[in-house]
Amino acid sequence: MGDYLLKPGETDPAVPALKTWLVRVGAAASALPAGDTYDPATVDAVKRFQKSRGATVDGLVGPATWALLGAALDYPRAEVLQHDELPAWVRSIVGNDPDETPPRPIDVAQALDLYQAVHGELTPAQAAGLTAILQAIAADPDVTDVRWAAYMLATVKWECGDTWRPIEEFSKGKGRPYGEPAPFTSADGAKHNHVYYGRGYVQLTHLGNYREVGRQIGLEDRLAAQPELALDPKVAYRIMSHGMRRGTFTGVGLKKFIAGDTCDYVNARRIINGTDQAARIADFARRLQIMLLASITTAAGANLPSPGVGAARTT
Repeated sequence: MGDYLLKPGETDPAVPALKTWLVRVGAAASALPAGDTYDPATVDAVKRFQKSRGATVDGLVGPATWALLGAALDYPRAEVLQHDELPAWVRSIVGNDPDETPPRPIDVAQALDLYQAVHGELTPAQAAGLTAILQAIAADPDVTDVRWAAYMLATVKWECGDTWRPIEEFSKGKGRPYGEPAPFTSADGAKHNHVYYGRGYVQLTHLGNYREVGRQIGLEDRLAAQPELALDPKVAYRIMSHGMRRGTFTGVGLKKFIAGDTCDYVNARRIINGTDQAARIADFARRLQIMLLASITTAAGANLPSPGVGAARTT
């Protein structure tokens, strides 16, 4: 797993660019000492910058601090591409404007490595599940905003209890209106009687929703006739992507909260379930956005080298 933190006293080829940018954003009153050592004056400048941005003030330079620098510098893409000494993932974070960046292509290995550095090691099953979702997002032409991808991932992280796999509602609807069998006759005349409790990445519930979403994603009556299809990762992804983009679940979709220079990760929860756990999921989304930006190897049409996992020291 890569080392993603630059600590006081260390030397790193990324330090000169860091010093230049800290001066440019006003975190240092004058030029910082030359060289690639993360010296005390530069540590103080980082802390001033972190404080000015409302971030944790610890003097450590990791993905979150690089992302804040990118925003403060207005994502200097052309300049970033000239810094061959920077790890490619740093160039991606600093140069990729989230307002303009689609979530592709994704270096999945880099994304998994960074996720584990922040959130802890994944089991093989978790890694496989997250890989499948990242690959589906990268192949989905309708997900055009990296922030949509981040919020989709944050939703799955919460709704599926960190399994990164489609799951069944724990109570299977017990005590809820959709917890009783609902008779249904499909278009072919076959009669069905299933319980339409939550299944999938976004916990689809109610017979009416299974029927409507199934038709919208091209499965016609099959999803209502076989509700367990919502547990297939490919089907679960189609349900989530379509429903969150189009507002199928609650009447509002991603564009209402995330578009252009607007990014309201807290109220985006209304796409799925009112404001339940909205702040927690918004925090996930912010972290996952950084992960995605670091793993996207193209910045608005300008090719960035692929960030190889565990390559040069990553700060």
